[in-house]
Amino acid sequence: MTMESGYRRRLVLGLAAALAAGGLTACGGDDADGGSDGKTKISVMGLPPTTQAANRAAFEERVREFEAANPDIDVEPVEYKWETTTFQAKLAGGTAETVFLVPFTEPGSLIERRQVADLSAEVGELPVVQKINPKILDFVRVDGKTYGIPIKSYTLGLIINRDAFVKAGLDPDRPPTTWDEVRTTAQRLKGHVDVPYAQLTTKNGGGWHLTAMTYSLGGTMQQEKDGKWVAAFNAAPATAALDLLKTMRWQDRTMGDKPLLSSEDATRDFAAGKIGMMINGSEVFNQYLTVYKADPSTFGIGALPQGGGNQTLMGGTVAMMNPKATAAQRRAGLKWIDFYYLRVLHDPAAAGTDAAGRKADNLPVGTPLVPMFDAATTAAVDAEVAKHANFPLAHAGPYIAGNGTLGFQVEPPVAAQEVYAALDPVVQAVLSRDDADIPDLLGKAEKTVAAALARAQ
Repeated sequence: MTMESGYRRRLVLGLAAALAAGGLTACGGDDADGGSDGKTKISVMGLPPTTQAANRAAFEERVREFEAANPDIDVEPVEYKWETTTFQAKLAGGTAETVFLVPFTEPGSLIERRQVADLSAEVGELPVVQKINPKILDFVRVDGKTYGIPIKSYTLGLIINRDAFVKAGLDPDRPPTTWDEVRTTAQRLKGHVDVPYAQLTTKNGGGWHLTAMTYSLGGTMQQEKDGKWVAAFNAAPATAALDLLKTMRWQDRTMGDKPLLSSEDATRDFAAGKIGMMINGSEVFNQYLTVYKADPSTFGIGALPQGGGNQTLMGGTVAMMNPKATAAQRRAGLKWIDFYYLRVLHDPAAAGTDAAGRKADNLPVGTPLVPMFDAATTAAVDAEVAKHANFPLAHAGPYIAGNGTLGFQVEPPVAAQEVYAALDPVVQAVLSRDDADIPDLLGKAEKTVAAALARAQ
């Protein structure tokens, strides 16, 4: 999938202070969703954990602002963050939030299983939705009906430790653009950083990043055959990606000695200066700054390195609603989605106020992401955010420029998290055993995925 070029510079999280939410009107009516005070009550996913004190305080303040502007709505923020292993249990148990957030991998299966609310009627009352890039909005539309609101989209790139690059005599403004260059750069980083190149391997991260590498090498994870999606990763591109990791791990010794590495582990170690390069999205900067208090000047990002595919993985986040939500709750939920997530993407005044407030609180401002709205809307918002950006924008030049020339390939269309989970052990095995049989590992994983795809279709 390709998208309009250019990247808006902003952080999705946050909203302008003291903005009244407009558009939808939430009222209790005859719906059994209110309390004795007559308010429409909704629960919303997204409250940051106590370990992220600044982000948590900012979220709670936004809730207070929203309730002040909408006195007929009562918002209950919930700390739960989407996890593939627990979310289905929440849905089945009836404990899912009114408004919950899922990655781009999930809407298709949730819609097919009728586990999310149809928002078509209420979305018609929120005109700004019509300005969202239709290629992104298509992720949540089936048969002309709308089941969610995309709130963020991103692409993966190559995060680099600029200090380590300088120490190794490398130019941090010219990160590797091919996988061959990644390998030689990692060799030059040896002795200047603990782990020259790190690869995620757990919590579906191994499969996720292997998928991105496969795309960049000209491959795919699934293909359509006779009206069904089938596994297609047991082929040359994924094999080449794993061969590269195997060579870097066992021959070059540039990947450290930890075969089990989560996204949290990698971000922590990168912030501590222990990792030279890793795949990730630009938003990893948010934790880098707010959780680990790391120095922004050492953070750099380039486009995803390529090996003939000229593609990078595009993902994102969608806000969806509990299928049990009443009409009043759906209206209230959409007001919250616009107030908290969308307004800073389409309203320049809101974006500027939010950016100024976040910068004052030392929260990330200006992180480059894929634009959600049309070019004119994005440009107006970017101009306001740029006045307050604390993200080192000059260090993202290769990422922004590189992605302007790459195609965007979406995550596997069916059972993506199951695909990633099946591939985690493959990446782990390659980094754990120097005699790992890559074709055999991929063949076994493909059988596992084939069963998951059969269940999902």
